[in-house]
Amino acid sequence: MMPILPRKIAKIPQGKLSRMRLLALLLMAITLIGTTAVVMYRSTVTRAAGGDWSTYLHDPQRSNAGSDTTLSPANAGQVTLNWAFKTGGPIAATPAIVGGTAYVGSWDGYEYALDAATGAQKWKTFLGQTTAPCYPQL
Repeated sequence: MMPILPRKIAKIPQGKLSRMRLLALLLMAITLIGTTAVVMYRSTVTRAAGGDWSTYLHDPQRSNAGSDTTLSPANAGQVTLNWAFKTGGPIAATPAIVGGTAYVGSWDGYEYALDAATGAQKWKTFLGQTTAPCYPQL
């Protein structure tokens, strides 16, 4: 019978082993952060419905145009006011409308969430106020 000879195991210097462990840990951390970022991005990106104006001036290109074709030169004269909402200051920008809720900021310092169909206030939150010369004189 042939005796089993122990194999020589290559010894890695302690400093090099520490660097390899650190590199492996760094690669795992980068992978985890990248995966988490992708998951968070996908979960926060909301697919806007066709009638939604989910950002200022409708879309990231600021086209200020939607795909709604119900308003035309032929029926523009029949447009009537459905509702109005009074805030404590002027409103100087178009609202963002998502999922039937209109989000609008007012120079009174509040951000309002209004039902887009009825104008009823859902909530408001104070964000703070800016003073002149920025305050619009509407």
